[in-house]
Amino acid sequence: MPLPIPLQCLTNGGTGFLLSSDNKKWLVTCIHIVTGKVENTTDVRQFEFASINALGTELNIPLVVGRDQKFIAVSDPGKSGKILDIMAIPLSDSQYSKISAFGSYDVDMICDIEIGEEVYANGFAGINLLQEPKASSFFGKISKANTARFVIDAPSIKGLSGSAVTSKNGLVGLMYGDEGSDEAPIAATCVRLNVVKPAIFQ
Repeated sequence: MPLPIPLQCLTNGGTGFLLSSDNKKWLVTCIHIVTGKVENTTDVRQFEFASINALGTELNIPLVVGRDQKFIAVSDPGKSGKILDIMAIPLSDSQYSKISAFGSYDVDMICDIEIGEEVYANGFAGINLLQEPKASSFFGKISKANTARFVIDAPSIKGLSGSAVTSKNGLVGLMYGDEGSDEAPIAATCVRLNVVKPAIFQ
């Protein structure tokens, strides 16, 4: 099983994971780790001076170089002008080699969800950028879903954002938040990877 990757952007911390397909490789995480916002737009200016750092490695990726956007995002089907809280950063062979030890999910593992099925995530709950990150596990059942998202019947914890969510059938989601708040979480929210797969992982 691939391992979660501890990530830092400015003063924000979270989790990421690797996905691969043939000779293509991506680092996947949440957009709000970069922006600090619950909802995000397609305005690339908010990413101009940001970079993603994989803690404990030499990987540091600027998200915008010149006028070139170095990540892939996807529109939110339910909110005009907004994007889903997921980004995929295409990696060069050199970039991938710096974090390949974490292991990678294959794009073919992405599958649809089933309401009521048990799911699992592994990430850096309560990540503290001043201390060595330690991964922790998360378990729950999918309680409801809409076109692009699903909800798990267990509270999330800040720092798990960007964690891969798996079921017995495969890779189903990316955890990005909670129906409650950071102070009073109630049910973890996730992006459905099978929905965004055609737009991102090609």
